[in-house]
Amino acid sequence: FLQDFGCGFLQRDGIVIEDNGTIVYTNTAFAHLLGYDMTEEIAGLSIYELVPKDECERMSECGKARLRGESPPSVYEFKAKRKDGSLIKLEASVSTSTVAGKIYISTAVRDIEERKQAEAALQAADHRAITEYERLLNRLASLAQSLSSARDLTAIYRALCHFTVASAPCSGVVTTIYHPEKQAREAVYFWKEGE
Repeated sequence: FLQDFGCGFLQRDGIVIEDNGTIVYTNTAFAHLLGYDMTEEIAGLSIYELVPKDECERMSECGKARLRGESPPSVYEFKAKRKDGSLIKLEASVSTSTVAGKIYISTAVRDIEERKQAEAALQAADHRAITEYERLLNRLASLAQSLSSARDLTAIYRALCHFTVASAPCSGVVTTIYHPEKQAREAVYFWKEGE
């Protein structure tokens, strides 16, 4: 049956074929995406029974346009209703096929919930990175200002200490100077939390 429709989709993709809005075929992957055990539970339903009301008009218009030979988007995201009434975010890849003179709409459907969560997490990470970079620039500007106005080494050490604590929160800071001729370090500034 599927050979007539040219369905070369991966088995993990749900496949649904509709005739004028009525589901005439689905694979097991599609049934499972929507929480059904058997494909027979979905066969014969209107495709619009499986989407929330706010998606029906858009999908109906796209389907009608395809049947008229127009080219609405062939890949789009939508929400579908699972058997238990919950919603799932899906991506559809849609085409039409003509079999025995009749036009059918063939759709490969993929769950994109994890991808959407990953995209949101990536955007949040980008936002955090930009915010932290802006804070670093502000700390560097403050350090540069402190260093340019410092009149003694203690003021310089104090400015470096404030920068360090703001950049990497800690409970203490020790500033040392290395003496290469002695191959030793000399502690020149101490700070501990609460001072």
